Amino acid sequence: MGMFDWLLGTDPTDKWPLQNLTPLEYDLDHHRLCGIRLGATVQAFETLGRAEDRPAARKGRLVYYTRGFEVHTEQGHVMDAYLYFTDDWGPAGSGARPFAGKLAIAGREVRWTARTTEPEVINALGEPTERKQHDDGEVLLRYIRGSLMYEVSITDRGTLEAIEVTAEEKVG
Repeated sequence: MGMFDWLLGTDPTDKWPLQNLTPLEYDLDHHRLCGIRLGATVQAFETLGRAEDRPAARKGRLVYYTRGFEVHTEQGHVMDAYLYFTDDWGPAGSGARPFAGKLAIAGREVRWTARTTEPEVINALGEPTERKQHDDGEVLLRYIRGSLMYEVSITDRGTLEAIEVTAEEKVG
């Protein structure tokens, strides 16, 4: 470890392949991103390819602007995943795009976009554990699934903005 690595942190994806090696998908039934369960070690996610924001990766945030998602690490495990369905989630000039992968829900494939409505989300996932209406009109739907929490953000226009998944337990 060099002095700059000590000061700035290391990018765990530095030696990973440049490109994603697996189909982009999130399985809400089995809590897996590209086949890897949240809570697994960072190295298990190597098939995602190198992160697109090296300074963020050094701080434990593996960002994939062009694929519409990011994952966060804690103590060598990926504990959070964020899937974005709009193209305005990253900084200007980042090339941020919506999540274009498939979702698996109740054993079937669904394609959600920024046009997916709150009733469509509830129809697929069921009634949320909690629903919060914010002053700005945005809505947060919270679902608890075992040791994971899903928070689905709905815009003030009533359409899907993002899904945040938080794992409470490490795997492996």
